[in-house]
Amino acid sequence: MTTYYSGTVIGAVVTLGLLRRVNTMRSGGAGRHVMGATLATAGVVAFCTMTNPLYALWFVLPAGAVLLVLRVCSQLSSRALCRAGLVLCVGTALGMALRIPFAHSIVATTEDYWHLRDIGASLAYHARQVSDTLATRAGIASLCITLGMWIASIVIALAVVRRGKVVHSFIALSACLGPFIVAVAVIVMGSEATRYLQPWAFLPFLALTVLPGVEFAARGISRRILAWLPARESIGTLRAAGVVGAAIFLGVVCALTMPRINATVSVVDADLRCVTDWVDASGRTGAGLFWTMRVVS
Repeated sequence: MTTYYSGTVIGAVVTLGLLRRVNTMRSGGAGRHVMGATLATAGVVAFCTMTNPLYALWFVLPAGAVLLVLRVCSQLSSRALCRAGLVLCVGTALGMALRIPFAHSIVATTEDYWHLRDIGASLAYHARQVSDTLATRAGIASLCITLGMWIASIVIALAVVRRGKVVHSFIALSACLGPFIVAVAVIVMGSEATRYLQPWAFLPFLALTVLPGVEFAARGISRRILAWLPARESIGTLRAAGVVGAAIFLGVVCALTMPRINATVSVVDADLRCVTDWVDASGRTGAGLFWTMRVVS
């Protein structure tokens, strides 16, 4: 996992919840709510695709496959399938269109990601990566955890689908089918970017949210919290105390961290200075790609 794609990860998880909501809403008597949820989901899909098209691989493709599976299992109506599919297609297309004005600032092209003639090489590369990972104890542990969680998500999905509740089935199937679909797509693309397989690290864990009994436990906790909360007339005082407490906490955090932050940003990185001087001397915006090598001790 890397924080470089944290926005894409968060976007995929958030859209999964939004699309789950869209799938379970009924048109009768709640037209505004259905339209609002649909537009909001399409907007998030468009924004995430615009900022990183990898989102289409991590979410749009698996979500579309899961929707088709739910329709085949008769857990999703044709109307809901069309609505959700339209949201995904329109949102993705709009996101790609919004990238056009920024084309002059985007270095990578479609050809950099699609290498259909290198499917065999991609498969061999990822096989070697797995083999290298199995060569260390830490690698064996990480693979066991990853595969164990994926297998657990499959078991959970099978149990949830049998219950026939589309709300939970969509999440569970996305958790178990998503990583597999992404892996197949990466190999078909001929890509050797192992980082594109990050859904294996976060999607299977979403199956835990639909475990039988979790919903009832959450409701029980909610009831206890509501019972613990003070009366309505005390809410204002509670909010004021919360604001004051938050302000004090932020003040203490800033007082403790600002000297360290100031010292860090004041240090001039010689490598970075060399690169910025080279870019400034070129007289161009976006002078090109450059790489730096650092010794890791």
